[in-house]
Amino acid sequence: MRTPTPVFIASLFLVATGSLLAAAPPAGGNLIRNASFEKGDLAEFNFRALFVRPDTETRDSKFSVFTEDLTWNKCARIDLERYLTDKEGQRTLHPQLVIGGSRGGDFQDGTKAMEVKPETTYEFSLELRGTLNGVGFSTYLYKGACRTYGDFDLGKTSLKKGVKVNPGWTRYQGTFKTNKETKRAALRMSIYTHERYGLTEKPGTFLMVDNIVIREKAVADLGT
Repeated sequence: MRTPTPVFIASLFLVATGSLLAAAPPAGGNLIRNASFEKGDLAEFNFRALFVRPDTETRDSKFSVFTEDLTWNKCARIDLERYLTDKEGQRTLHPQLVIGGSRGGDFQDGTKAMEVKPETTYEFSLELRGTLNGVGFSTYLYKGACRTYGDFDLGKTSLKKGVKVNPGWTRYQGTFKTNKETKRAALRMSIYTHERYGLTEKPGTFLMVDNIVIREKAVADLGT
């Protein structure tokens, strides 16, 4: 855990719109219990490294709880280890971290995900640092039994263009809205590159994540 920075740094999308970000939100109301990775329970985090069948052992990346030198700060860390080659002979990387309690290899089981209200706006913020290029954000919105592939919708966030990752700790903020049938939700962080579109990420780089906040957006803030 690090002491949160006093001001949010805007993402690429928010900079483009000229929006200003407010001070870091208080801990009250946070739907993430292990927000700073100080606890041993990682049930709220579901990491998927890419593999190419039939080889299910060789993965493109790894996830760990990392302790920084000097500060002894604990945080999540994703290391990009190698390109994998798809069936067309193209190199690719695609690690994903889903925050909020989803389960299953495809994040299809939302029975333990964050309990949310339908048609409600939620805000999220987190601190990132690293040497990789960028991260995208989306959501899993679970409905019905919240248990299998037909029980979720994929949702968007306000960070439509993703964020650029900086070498120093930088705080980002975004929002997402639940659907009419949404009962539970999870936030997905995605790192993706493919040779077909140009390799924008490379092995040997990393991403660190800390101080995650996901909470219902206050009614007074909905117009901002």
